[in-house]
Amino acid sequence: MTSGSKVELPRVYVGYPTQFGPVLLDIIITWSALDEAVERVRKLLARQPGIKTGLSNEAPFKRRLSNFEQLCTEYFATAPAFVKFLAQSINGIRKLRDDRDLVAHGNYGFRGDGKTAWLVLYMLRSGKHLQKEYTIEQLKEVADKIGWYLFVLDLFRTMSADALAGVLMKFCSVPKSQVGKVQTLLNPIHSPPPSTTP
Repeated sequence: MTSGSKVELPRVYVGYPTQFGPVLLDIIITWSALDEAVERVRKLLARQPGIKTGLSNEAPFKRRLSNFEQLCTEYFATAPAFVKFLAQSINGIRKLRDDRDLVAHGNYGFRGDGKTAWLVLYMLRSGKHLQKEYTIEQLKEVADKIGWYLFVLDLFRTMSADALAGVLMKFCSVPKSQVGKVQTLLNPIHSPPPSTTP
């Protein structure tokens, strides 16, 4: 354990299949960006004129995500296809929460059969045992889904009108008749709020 004056600190990951490392890091970092995006958009929506839904300051992600859904439903009420798409996206995020929590907070184990390696993650949450096994491909799929929902939240950032129209129709199933309405609703969010200082 020691060599001269240096102490060799234990590294638990030594001996684990190395291909899992990058995708686990991807899941953790991309989820963090997704969490930040939810917060940013929640705050933008809550500041829009006519919004009655209050901004929930609850810390748990689950509650903040529900508040985000309420704000989206209220703000985009005149564009029902977009509301439906956002609701499906938010439900997709909810379904990925267990995967993210296992990666970030779970206990790790591995098993393999000589051809395939599985990452075994387990944890105790709210008195319930949660356990899942993943191949590298399944973890990449989780990372891709998190990345997709981050892309969806980027719709709330500045995007050219043509690019946004294409994305709304192709990926969000928003009919052409509602695209203009969604663009109009997104404009105040894309634009910085007017300065109140002289």
